[in-house]
Amino acid sequence: MFLSEIKKFSSSTIFIDENNEEIKYFEILKLNSEINKIVKKKSLIFIVSENSIESLTGYVSILISKALIMPINDQISNLDFEILRKKYQPNYIWCHKNFLEDNLIKFFKPILKFKNYLLMESVDKKEYPIKYSLKILLSTSGSLGEPKCVKLTSKNLKYNTISIDKYLNLKPKDRTITSLPWSYSYGMSIINTHIYKGASILVTKKSLLDKEFWNLLTFGKVTNFNGVPFLYEIIKKIGFEKLFNSKLRFITQAGGKMNINLFQEIIKLCTKKKIKLFSMYGQTEASPRMSFIEKTRKKTEANCIGKSVFGGSFYLRDKNHKKVKEIRQEGELIFKGKNIFVGYSKSFKDLNKNKTINELSTGDVGFFDEDKNYYLTGRKSRFIKFAGIRTGLDTIEEKLRLRNIICATINYKDILYIFVENKNKNNNLKKIISKIIKIRHNQFELKYLINFPRNTHNKIAYNILTKFL
Repeated sequence: MFLSEIKKFSSSTIFIDENNEEIKYFEILKLNSEINKIVKKKSLIFIVSENSIESLTGYVSILISKALIMPINDQISNLDFEILRKKYQPNYIWCHKNFLEDNLIKFFKPILKFKNYLLMESVDKKEYPIKYSLKILLSTSGSLGEPKCVKLTSKNLKYNTISIDKYLNLKPKDRTITSLPWSYSYGMSIINTHIYKGASILVTKKSLLDKEFWNLLTFGKVTNFNGVPFLYEIIKKIGFEKLFNSKLRFITQAGGKMNINLFQEIIKLCTKKKIKLFSMYGQTEASPRMSFIEKTRKKTEANCIGKSVFGGSFYLRDKNHKKVKEIRQEGELIFKGKNIFVGYSKSFKDLNKNKTINELSTGDVGFFDEDKNYYLTGRKSRFIKFAGIRTGLDTIEEKLRLRNIICATINYKDILYIFVENKNKNNNLKKIISKIIKIRHNQFELKYLINFPRNTHNKIAYNILTKFL
């Protein structure tokens, strides 16, 4: 998929780390050649994903081979790894030399070395057919050992990468920094769009709380920053000057809805510094981007997701499964495009069949305006009724965030539960919330947590909240 692009930029830098160690594009081709001598058939390769040069070099080298990739988070437990290994029977694994512990290393033998990483072959290789067009399996959630994966083809990745590049307009001189795990669909699309244009990636495991991360951002010739709402919340706490003192050309935000006050503050700073801000909406099933809007160019409400990516289209479907035609009338958001996935897999048995999916039911509810910009108002499943009136849980959260009450809400057995972190504990909080959302205090339960549970993508893990009831 990216082979021709990589050949074009052969002498350019693709990866550079905090120690100034560089990998050139031609080194990707060299490693790819070595891997192709070993992996001759369409095979499944687990890649242990971490923000390191070895992991990413392996990813790109294997991406341009015939193999099928399944990224595995480097923090996965032995138990979760064993579940995935039994479900998918990978022929190979690309991992750090110390990744496999004694009880797991017996299943693999090393056959190729690259710095601190090894390509390891299964000692009991299972032969099973894999659809030639399949390229990547991505977990449907942030859990580390989730066997259910989204199946993406080379065609899916190609069209989504090209469509993203049309609005980001990346150049070979552009450089990003690894602020997200690359195994996350958003993080992976950042890597893909940069290699498609011969740009570079500054690779670091440092977090936003490390001073070294900001030194790298400032002095590492980084031209763009990418983050989910949680990362921007962290940046606000430690000081926006750390981000906006750097020489960025643009920043992007995806991975969920951001606090409206925080979002407006970021737009104001971007406008002042002449930095473009792209807000993007997507799902893993769409490889992953479905829409974009340049927030520093067009003033819209915070819940506006803009227009579909190039080559795609949206429409809304009402509860009777009819197409919504009226402006600002709500319906479920449906997406059409060549980047829609080809089905789910739960084991190696699902890898020899692709499903033709012409449109993606997002599960999100929204409307469009007179300019055909789309807006999200909540999840189809995240609603609750009070006295017969339907109320969106996302709307409740947004109202409370406007009053600086950061919370997570769920509907469990027709009871509204509002979770707040202990640091915001207040004896009058329930009365305050009741007044803000105009729901009687006996119509909901208030629960306190030390911290919100989060998945590996730093999103609140709503599916775990019921454990705290």
